[in-house]
Amino acid sequence: MSISRLKLIEAITKIAPEGLAEDWDHCGIQIDLHSNQIFRILISLEITSEIIEEAKEINANFIITHHPLIFTPIKEIDVRDTIGNYIAQLIQNKISVYSAHTSFDKVSGGNNTYLANLLQLTSQRKMDLGREKSDSEFLGIIGDLKDAMNLREVCDSLAGVLDISKSELRVVGDANKCIQTVGICTGAGADLIEAAALNGCDLFITGDMKYHDAMKAKGLNLCVLDAGHYATEKSFAQNFSNKLKEVIGAEVEIVSSKINIDPFTLV
Repeated sequence: MSISRLKLIEAITKIAPEGLAEDWDHCGIQIDLHSNQIFRILISLEITSEIIEEAKEINANFIITHHPLIFTPIKEIDVRDTIGNYIAQLIQNKISVYSAHTSFDKVSGGNNTYLANLLQLTSQRKMDLGREKSDSEFLGIIGDLKDAMNLREVCDSLAGVLDISKSELRVVGDANKCIQTVGICTGAGADLIEAAALNGCDLFITGDMKYHDAMKAKGLNLCVLDAGHYATEKSFAQNFSNKLKEVIGAEVEIVSSKINIDPFTLV
């Protein structure tokens, strides 16, 4: 089984149109070896040495990631540098790489709506960011809990759906505060704190919160749950795999990475 390179890229962009990507982002082909036929596809959150080894073990010649491998212009490829080493390994093993980052965050069914659905949020709508955007774009989204609960109960629910320990959550706000309206931006969404408050959210769920971000949220009387960058986006591999299978069927084998690449551990 195999699929042409062109047909695969057409399928990917049907799921996550590159035009939806933020101006600062780098979605699309990262390493293009122009293989005429793609025989096996590995889908993962990002490129790591473990992911490259997984691709080699299953003989994949194409990897689709969420996080771009190449984010800023590269002046040189030095194998002593982490990214340079990854690039060299991928080229040596004839593995092309495509990244669907904010292009996938924004689409209905992407990372944000996936988490919203896990929490069974109703009346899902885009977060008004104070700028002109298409109705199909969801950089951050809002939804309502079916039944209001306090912040402590939301913590229990979120830890459950993300399959993480409750101790991994960092919380801003009164544990007994009543929560009804929830804003979500998976990954690193601290830039949306003010927008979440202005959109009437009782709670904002994201990752990678810094001290001053937390203080800002506290000043706005906005509860925040920082569940970590990895935990809020680890669904990408399986979610994107399912969507790609819907588009291209069984033309080529699609493998969702099962490797836990979270750099943080509990001690």
